[in-house]
Amino acid sequence: PPEIKPYLRDTYLFCLHKDPNDPSKLRPISVPTAIRRILGNHIARSYRQRFALHLLPHNFAVGVSNGHDFVIKTTQLAIDKYITGPQSEGRLPSRAVVFTDMTNMFNLISREELRDCLRSHFPELIQVADLFYQESGNVHFQHGSGDWFNLLMEEGVNQGCPLSSIFAALVFHRVLAPLQASLNERANNRVLNGDYGDDSNGSISIITAFVDDNSNVIPLEDIEFFFSKLNLILKCF
Repeated sequence: PPEIKPYLRDTYLFCLHKDPNDPSKLRPISVPTAIRRILGNHIARSYRQRFALHLLPHNFAVGVSNGHDFVIKTTQLAIDKYITGPQSEGRLPSRAVVFTDMTNMFNLISREELRDCLRSHFPELIQVADLFYQESGNVHFQHGSGDWFNLLMEEGVNQGCPLSSIFAALVFHRVLAPLQASLNERANNRVLNGDYGDDSNGSISIITAFVDDNSNVIPLEDIEFFFSKLNLILKCF
């Protein structure tokens, strides 16, 4: 009913300092009500395996124990194999590592894009997402004077909600999946032309992510294509 919607939509804001030398750099955390946190946590746990099956092998933020460590270790092993290993033998590396971080991704995610993701893969969750995000939510915050204010959050997802990182990963998957597919196609074409690359498979790019932090080990010949394709995909959002 309409009376309960504010309790599922409104949040309370506090900020974490990101840089001790620059007080203006803040990470906004919007804390929702307990009922929303309980609901979001229940859905995240219940759908853990389904979310993982959808996001893997690109994003390891859901359904993978110590997923962040897995991304780091995968990148380290690739660096050893394709960069530091050849250099220690006096050869040039065959790849470079590209790290990307989508600035303010949580705050800037298109809610319509999120809804389309859910409609395509998790339609039963649309009603829950609509409860949280179909309308603008009030973000309440307190000044040092003790006075309370509020602003409207019209786009993006709240970083304090248990489902927010999953929703962000679902949208980011629409960037990573076609990016990897395009790079795989380039590797396949190299194999067809007799170039088996540094992995005997045409030098397949390695793309791993944890929510919006993205680690990419890219063959040198694909770096320019990687950036142009990434920019082209992002322009579609």
